[in-house]
Amino acid sequence: MGGNIEATYLKNGKYAVAYTEVKVLENYKKYEIYYPDELASADKKYPVIVMSNGTGVKGSKYRAVFEHYASWCFIVIGNEEEYSWSGFSADMSLNYLLKCNDDSNSFFYQKIDTDNIGSFKVTKMPARHLLRKQASS
Repeated sequence: MGGNIEATYLKNGKYAVAYTEVKVLENYKKYEIYYPDELASADKKYPVIVMSNGTGVKGSKYRAVFEHYASWCFIVIGNEEEYSWSGFSADMSLNYLLKCNDDSNSFFYQKIDTDNIGSFKVTKMPARHLLRKQASS
């Protein structure tokens, strides 16, 4: 289903993907970061996608999605928070990457395109509830 655009972007992109994780002491346990493998040697900045966990959904359940976006030249970060109703852990994930971007000892030093940062939310909430919530906002 769909057209040429959908067919193109449903496939993985042309970039090989690398992965790293960073343990944290918070209840979200670790940051999981997927990125184009070329990042280590390329002299350019990369857009970021932050995964905002929904009820009962850890980032590790969506590795294939993270890898897919990274194959299209995005840095993708998530964590293991299962109940991120406030968005705090997503904020902390982004803050971690932004600190790395400013840290000359970091692998991600000056690699973050701070003008191109987006997010997506994964939730088990029924779509009808989301639609009602949006309509009442």
